[in-house]
Amino acid sequence: MTKLSPKLIPLTHKDLVDKPLLCIVSVTLKDGTPQATPVWFNVDAEGYFYFNTAEGRLKAKGLAAHPYA
Repeated sequence: MTKLSPKLIPLTHKDLVDKPLLCIVSVTLKDGTPQATPVWFNVDAEGYFYFNTAEGRLKAKGLAAHPYA
């Protein structure tokens, strides 16, 4: 599986990640259909956004094939 570089959350959106909310991660599957999953996330002290997924899940496969969300 490919590891992706984390991206910083812009300061203009920081208020959204300071709350205990779920986010929806959407990826495109091999056949071109979208797949959306609610996930918990973490934001570290530097402002990087993280979520995890188990290998073999559609979300992981979709991100491996098309590394953007």
